[in-house]
Amino acid sequence: MKADCTQMRKTSDGLSSLNHPRAPSQRETSLRIRLRNLWQQLFLEGKMMLRMGSPAPSIKVEDWLRGEPVADLQPGKVYIVEFWATWCELCAAEMLELMQLQEKYKDSGLEVLGIAADEDAPTAVEARTKLDAWLA
Repeated sequence: MKADCTQMRKTSDGLSSLNHPRAPSQRETSLRIRLRNLWQQLFLEGKMMLRMGSPAPSIKVEDWLRGEPVADLQPGKVYIVEFWATWCELCAAEMLELMQLQEKYKDSGLEVLGIAADEDAPTAVEARTKLDAWLA
């Protein structure tokens, strides 16, 4: 990320957040709140469901839009799971960089899984069309 448009800061609850010059949309704010609540459920309330080295939970996907479906995470592979949305401007740059990273290291076992969070397309076909336009 470019230093002139974003910067990391610590919030009062210990989580890092991004400062960006434009005000977040209502949808972005809603997604941030939901992700923060999930983070608190998984880590901050002492449940520690996910720990370094623990088995990853299965990923249930309604519609697989690109690539081969990943049913199970395989030992020995490295997975980057990125939660994003087509309406998120910052996600575009990150996703393009992750796609380049995957292309560079795919023979070493790296796979990037992009999970479209909070998409509003009513059908998988419309979501695929939005995704293709967004990544072009």
